[in-house]
Amino acid sequence: MDSVGSNSLPLLEDKFSILLSRLERIETSLQGLKDINKVLLEIEDNTHPDEDGKSVHREDMSEKVSFEVFR
Repeated sequence: MDSVGSNSLPLLEDKFSILLSRLERIETSLQGLKDINKVLLEIEDNTHPDEDGKSVHREDMSEKVSFEVFR
Protein backbone atom coordinates (compact mmCIF):
# COMPACT_ATOMS: atom_id res chain seq x y z
CA MET A 1 0.00 0.00 0.00
CA ASP A 2 1.12 3.49 -0.61
CA SER A 3 1.06 6.17 2.06
CA VAL A 4 -2.24 7.61 0.83
CA GLY A 5 -4.00 4.24 1.07
CA SER A 6 -2.71 3.46 4.53
CA ASN A 7 -3.68 6.89 5.86
CA SER A 8 -7.25 6.65 4.56
CA LEU A 9 -7.93 3.26 6.21
CA PRO A 10 -8.13 4.61 9.79
CA LEU A 11 -10.33 7.44 8.51
CA LEU A 12 -12.72 4.93 6.94
CA GLU A 13 -12.72 2.85 10.14
CA ASP A 14 -13.60 5.95 12.16
CA LYS A 15 -16.45 6.84 9.81
CA PHE A 16 -17.72 3.26 9.87
CA SER A 17 -17.61 3.23 13.66
CA ILE A 18 -19.57 6.49 13.81
CA LEU A 19 -22.10 5.10 11.34
CA LEU A 20 -22.59 1.93 13.41
CA SER A 21 -23.00 3.99 16.56
CA ARG A 22 -25.69 6.12 14.94
CA LEU A 23 -27.44 3.03 13.60
CA GLU A 24 -27.55 1.52 17.09
CA ARG A 25 -29.10 4.72 18.46
CA ILE A 26 -31.69 4.73 15.68
CA GLU A 27 -32.57 1.09 16.39
CA THR A 28 -32.92 1.87 20.11
CA SER A 29 -35.19 4.81 19.31
CA LEU A 30 -37.31 2.68 16.99
CA GLN A 31 -37.74 0.04 19.69
CA GLY A 32 -38.85 2.77 22.11
CA LEU A 33 -41.39 3.98 19.57
CA LYS A 34 -42.69 0.43 19.10
CA ASP A 35 -43.16 0.13 22.87
CA ILE A 36 -45.02 3.45 22.98
CA ASN A 37 -47.18 2.41 20.04
CA LYS A 38 -48.08 -0.84 21.82
CA VAL A 39 -49.17 1.05 24.94
CA LEU A 40 -51.20 3.53 22.89
CA LEU A 41 -52.96 0.69 21.09
CA GLU A 42 -53.81 -0.92 24.43
CA ILE A 43 -55.21 2.40 25.67
CA GLU A 44 -57.23 2.82 22.48
CA ASP A 45 -58.63 -0.70 22.81
CA ASN A 46 -59.67 0.10 26.36
CA THR A 47 -61.22 3.46 25.49
CA HIS A 48 -63.27 2.37 22.51
CA PRO A 49 -65.17 -0.75 23.56
CA ASP A 50 -66.10 -3.22 20.87
CA GLU A 51 -68.39 -6.23 20.72
CA ASP A 52 -65.81 -8.44 22.44
CA GLY A 53 -66.18 -6.53 25.69
CA LYS A 54 -62.49 -5.65 25.90
CA SER A 55 -63.32 -2.45 27.69
CA VAL A 56 -62.41 -2.40 31.36
CA HIS A 57 -64.38 0.20 33.26
CA ARG A 58 -62.86 1.68 36.34
CA GLU A 59 -64.69 1.47 39.57
CA ASP A 60 -66.10 4.79 40.77
CA MET A 61 -63.85 5.59 43.69
CA SER A 62 -65.25 9.03 44.38
CA GLU A 63 -66.47 9.38 47.92
CA LYS A 64 -67.10 12.36 50.09
CA VAL A 65 -64.80 13.03 53.00
CA SER A 66 -65.88 15.32 55.82
CA PHE A 67 -63.38 17.25 57.90
CA GLU A 68 -63.34 20.09 60.36
CA VAL A 69 -60.85 22.90 60.67
CA PHE A 70 -59.97 23.97 64.24
CA ARG A 71 -58.20 27.17 65.16
